[in-house]
Amino acid sequence: MIANANRSIDSSRLCLKRGLTLWRRDDFPGISCLAGEGQVPFQTESSFYCHSVPKKSKPLFAVVPAIEQPETVPRTVGASFTVQHLTVVVPCFNESEAIEPLVDRLCDLRADLCDLKTFRVILVDDGSDDDTWQVMQSVTSHLPWIERVRHDQNRGITAAIMTGMRAAETEFVATLDSDCTYDPLQMRQLLQMVDSQVTLVTASPYHPQGAVVGVPGWRLLLSKTASTAYAAAINVPLHTYTSCFRIYRRPDFVNIVVRNQGFVGMAELLWVAVRAGGTVKETPAILTSRRVGYSKLRTLPVIAGHLRLIGQIIYQRLSRKL
Repeated sequence: MIANANRSIDSSRLCLKRGLTLWRRDDFPGISCLAGEGQVPFQTESSFYCHSVPKKSKPLFAVVPAIEQPETVPRTVGASFTVQHLTVVVPCFNESEAIEPLVDRLCDLRADLCDLKTFRVILVDDGSDDDTWQVMQSVTSHLPWIERVRHDQNRGITAAIMTGMRAAETEFVATLDSDCTYDPLQMRQLLQMVDSQVTLVTASPYHPQGAVVGVPGWRLLLSKTASTAYAAAINVPLHTYTSCFRIYRRPDFVNIVVRNQGFVGMAELLWVAVRAGGTVKETPAILTSRRVGYSKLRTLPVIAGHLRLIGQIIYQRLSRKL
């Protein structure tokens, strides 16, 4: 029923290595979550489901109800439009503790998306002053599908994403947080939303079918307040505007200059897509609390940045109407 994959199994399609557990989905009918340490939701249509529990680390994922997909969302990747090539960009800043569990989870994601012709990962060290770069090199040296890029100084999460996007070669680029507060295996849900017209797909824990687990109240309040304000300013029917977990159509973003290089830049990228007349979609997702490392968000500067950007958006919208 359960096999511990201590060696590579069909390495061309699966990334199974020591510490990775392989589960036969059919042996667990009606169960939405794997039990025990490192509990994660069953959110894949694959016959087999794999996940890893890093040694000497806290569980990365919480038990939460499986998300019920809207009936309008196809159950296979790209029923009318198939994404064949995908690059995943992960910005990292002082994340030495998170790198190993992150890479384990990216291996799981690669296995889950083995139907893609190209799956590539770009890890961007955003000028870390700890040993993130050294750990990154050590953990990924045997994985040729993972590329490492380094900033000489800290520039911000959006700047790191733009660096990764410009280093990518695929039409579609996904981004996710290095702390895996969004389980990377939810990527398939974002891929299901991609069609021939989409510019950006964003994950949304505030969607009626989304969920938030264990996130500090103050962080939740800040994020929800920002999303409410952006909803009024941008006037696009979304539930979340600041999520890092997204898929971008790379040609629509690669040449733009983002003013806000940090966390606020995530909302700016979404506004850039809307202002250009692009199609923005969202899909429900589960957001959990960080289990390793610490948040790099500086509350007051981020609040000030959001207020400044919202004012600019309102001004730009009014100017276009005049």
